[in-house]
Amino acid sequence: MDNPRPERSARDLKGELERAKKTISSLETSNSKLESEVEVLKGVLAVVREDLNIKNEQFDYLYASLKAHKEQELQERYTHEKFLSDRVAALELDIQARDATIRSLSSGATRSPAFALFSACPPELTHRVCAFLGAGGLARLARSSKELARAANSPSFWRHRFLARFG
Repeated sequence: MDNPRPERSARDLKGELERAKKTISSLETSNSKLESEVEVLKGVLAVVREDLNIKNEQFDYLYASLKAHKEQELQERYTHEKFLSDRVAALELDIQARDATIRSLSSGATRSPAFALFSACPPELTHRVCAFLGAGGLARLARSSKELARAANSPSFWRHRFLARFG
């Protein structure tokens, strides 16, 4: 049988074997260098992965802190707004009560029984009550009724106050 391949010489085969050994040797050297680089890169990746985990934990902490701060600000704002709305409601009720009092006083409505009893007191008792008031209180008292204005403006009352104060 004919062999389509020509016979190679031993020298050619030996040279080819030497070249193959050199190639294998250079590939093994290159492979060992690449393996050492892979090991270095594995270490770098481990460090980067650990650094990313730390950064992730820091981010989670900062996010939770920011979220808690925003919730606290929102709660404080809600509390402040509630306080202000309650205060406004209380002031509106106070204004309504004062308006009702002013309307009842200006319309000439009848006095309350307690006020009627106080204005029906004997002058001596009225003088004693007025003696405990300061100038501002006396002015307000004198504006509240005619009888009290008469008591607060009477000369005997002021004479008694003068004697009590300056002896």
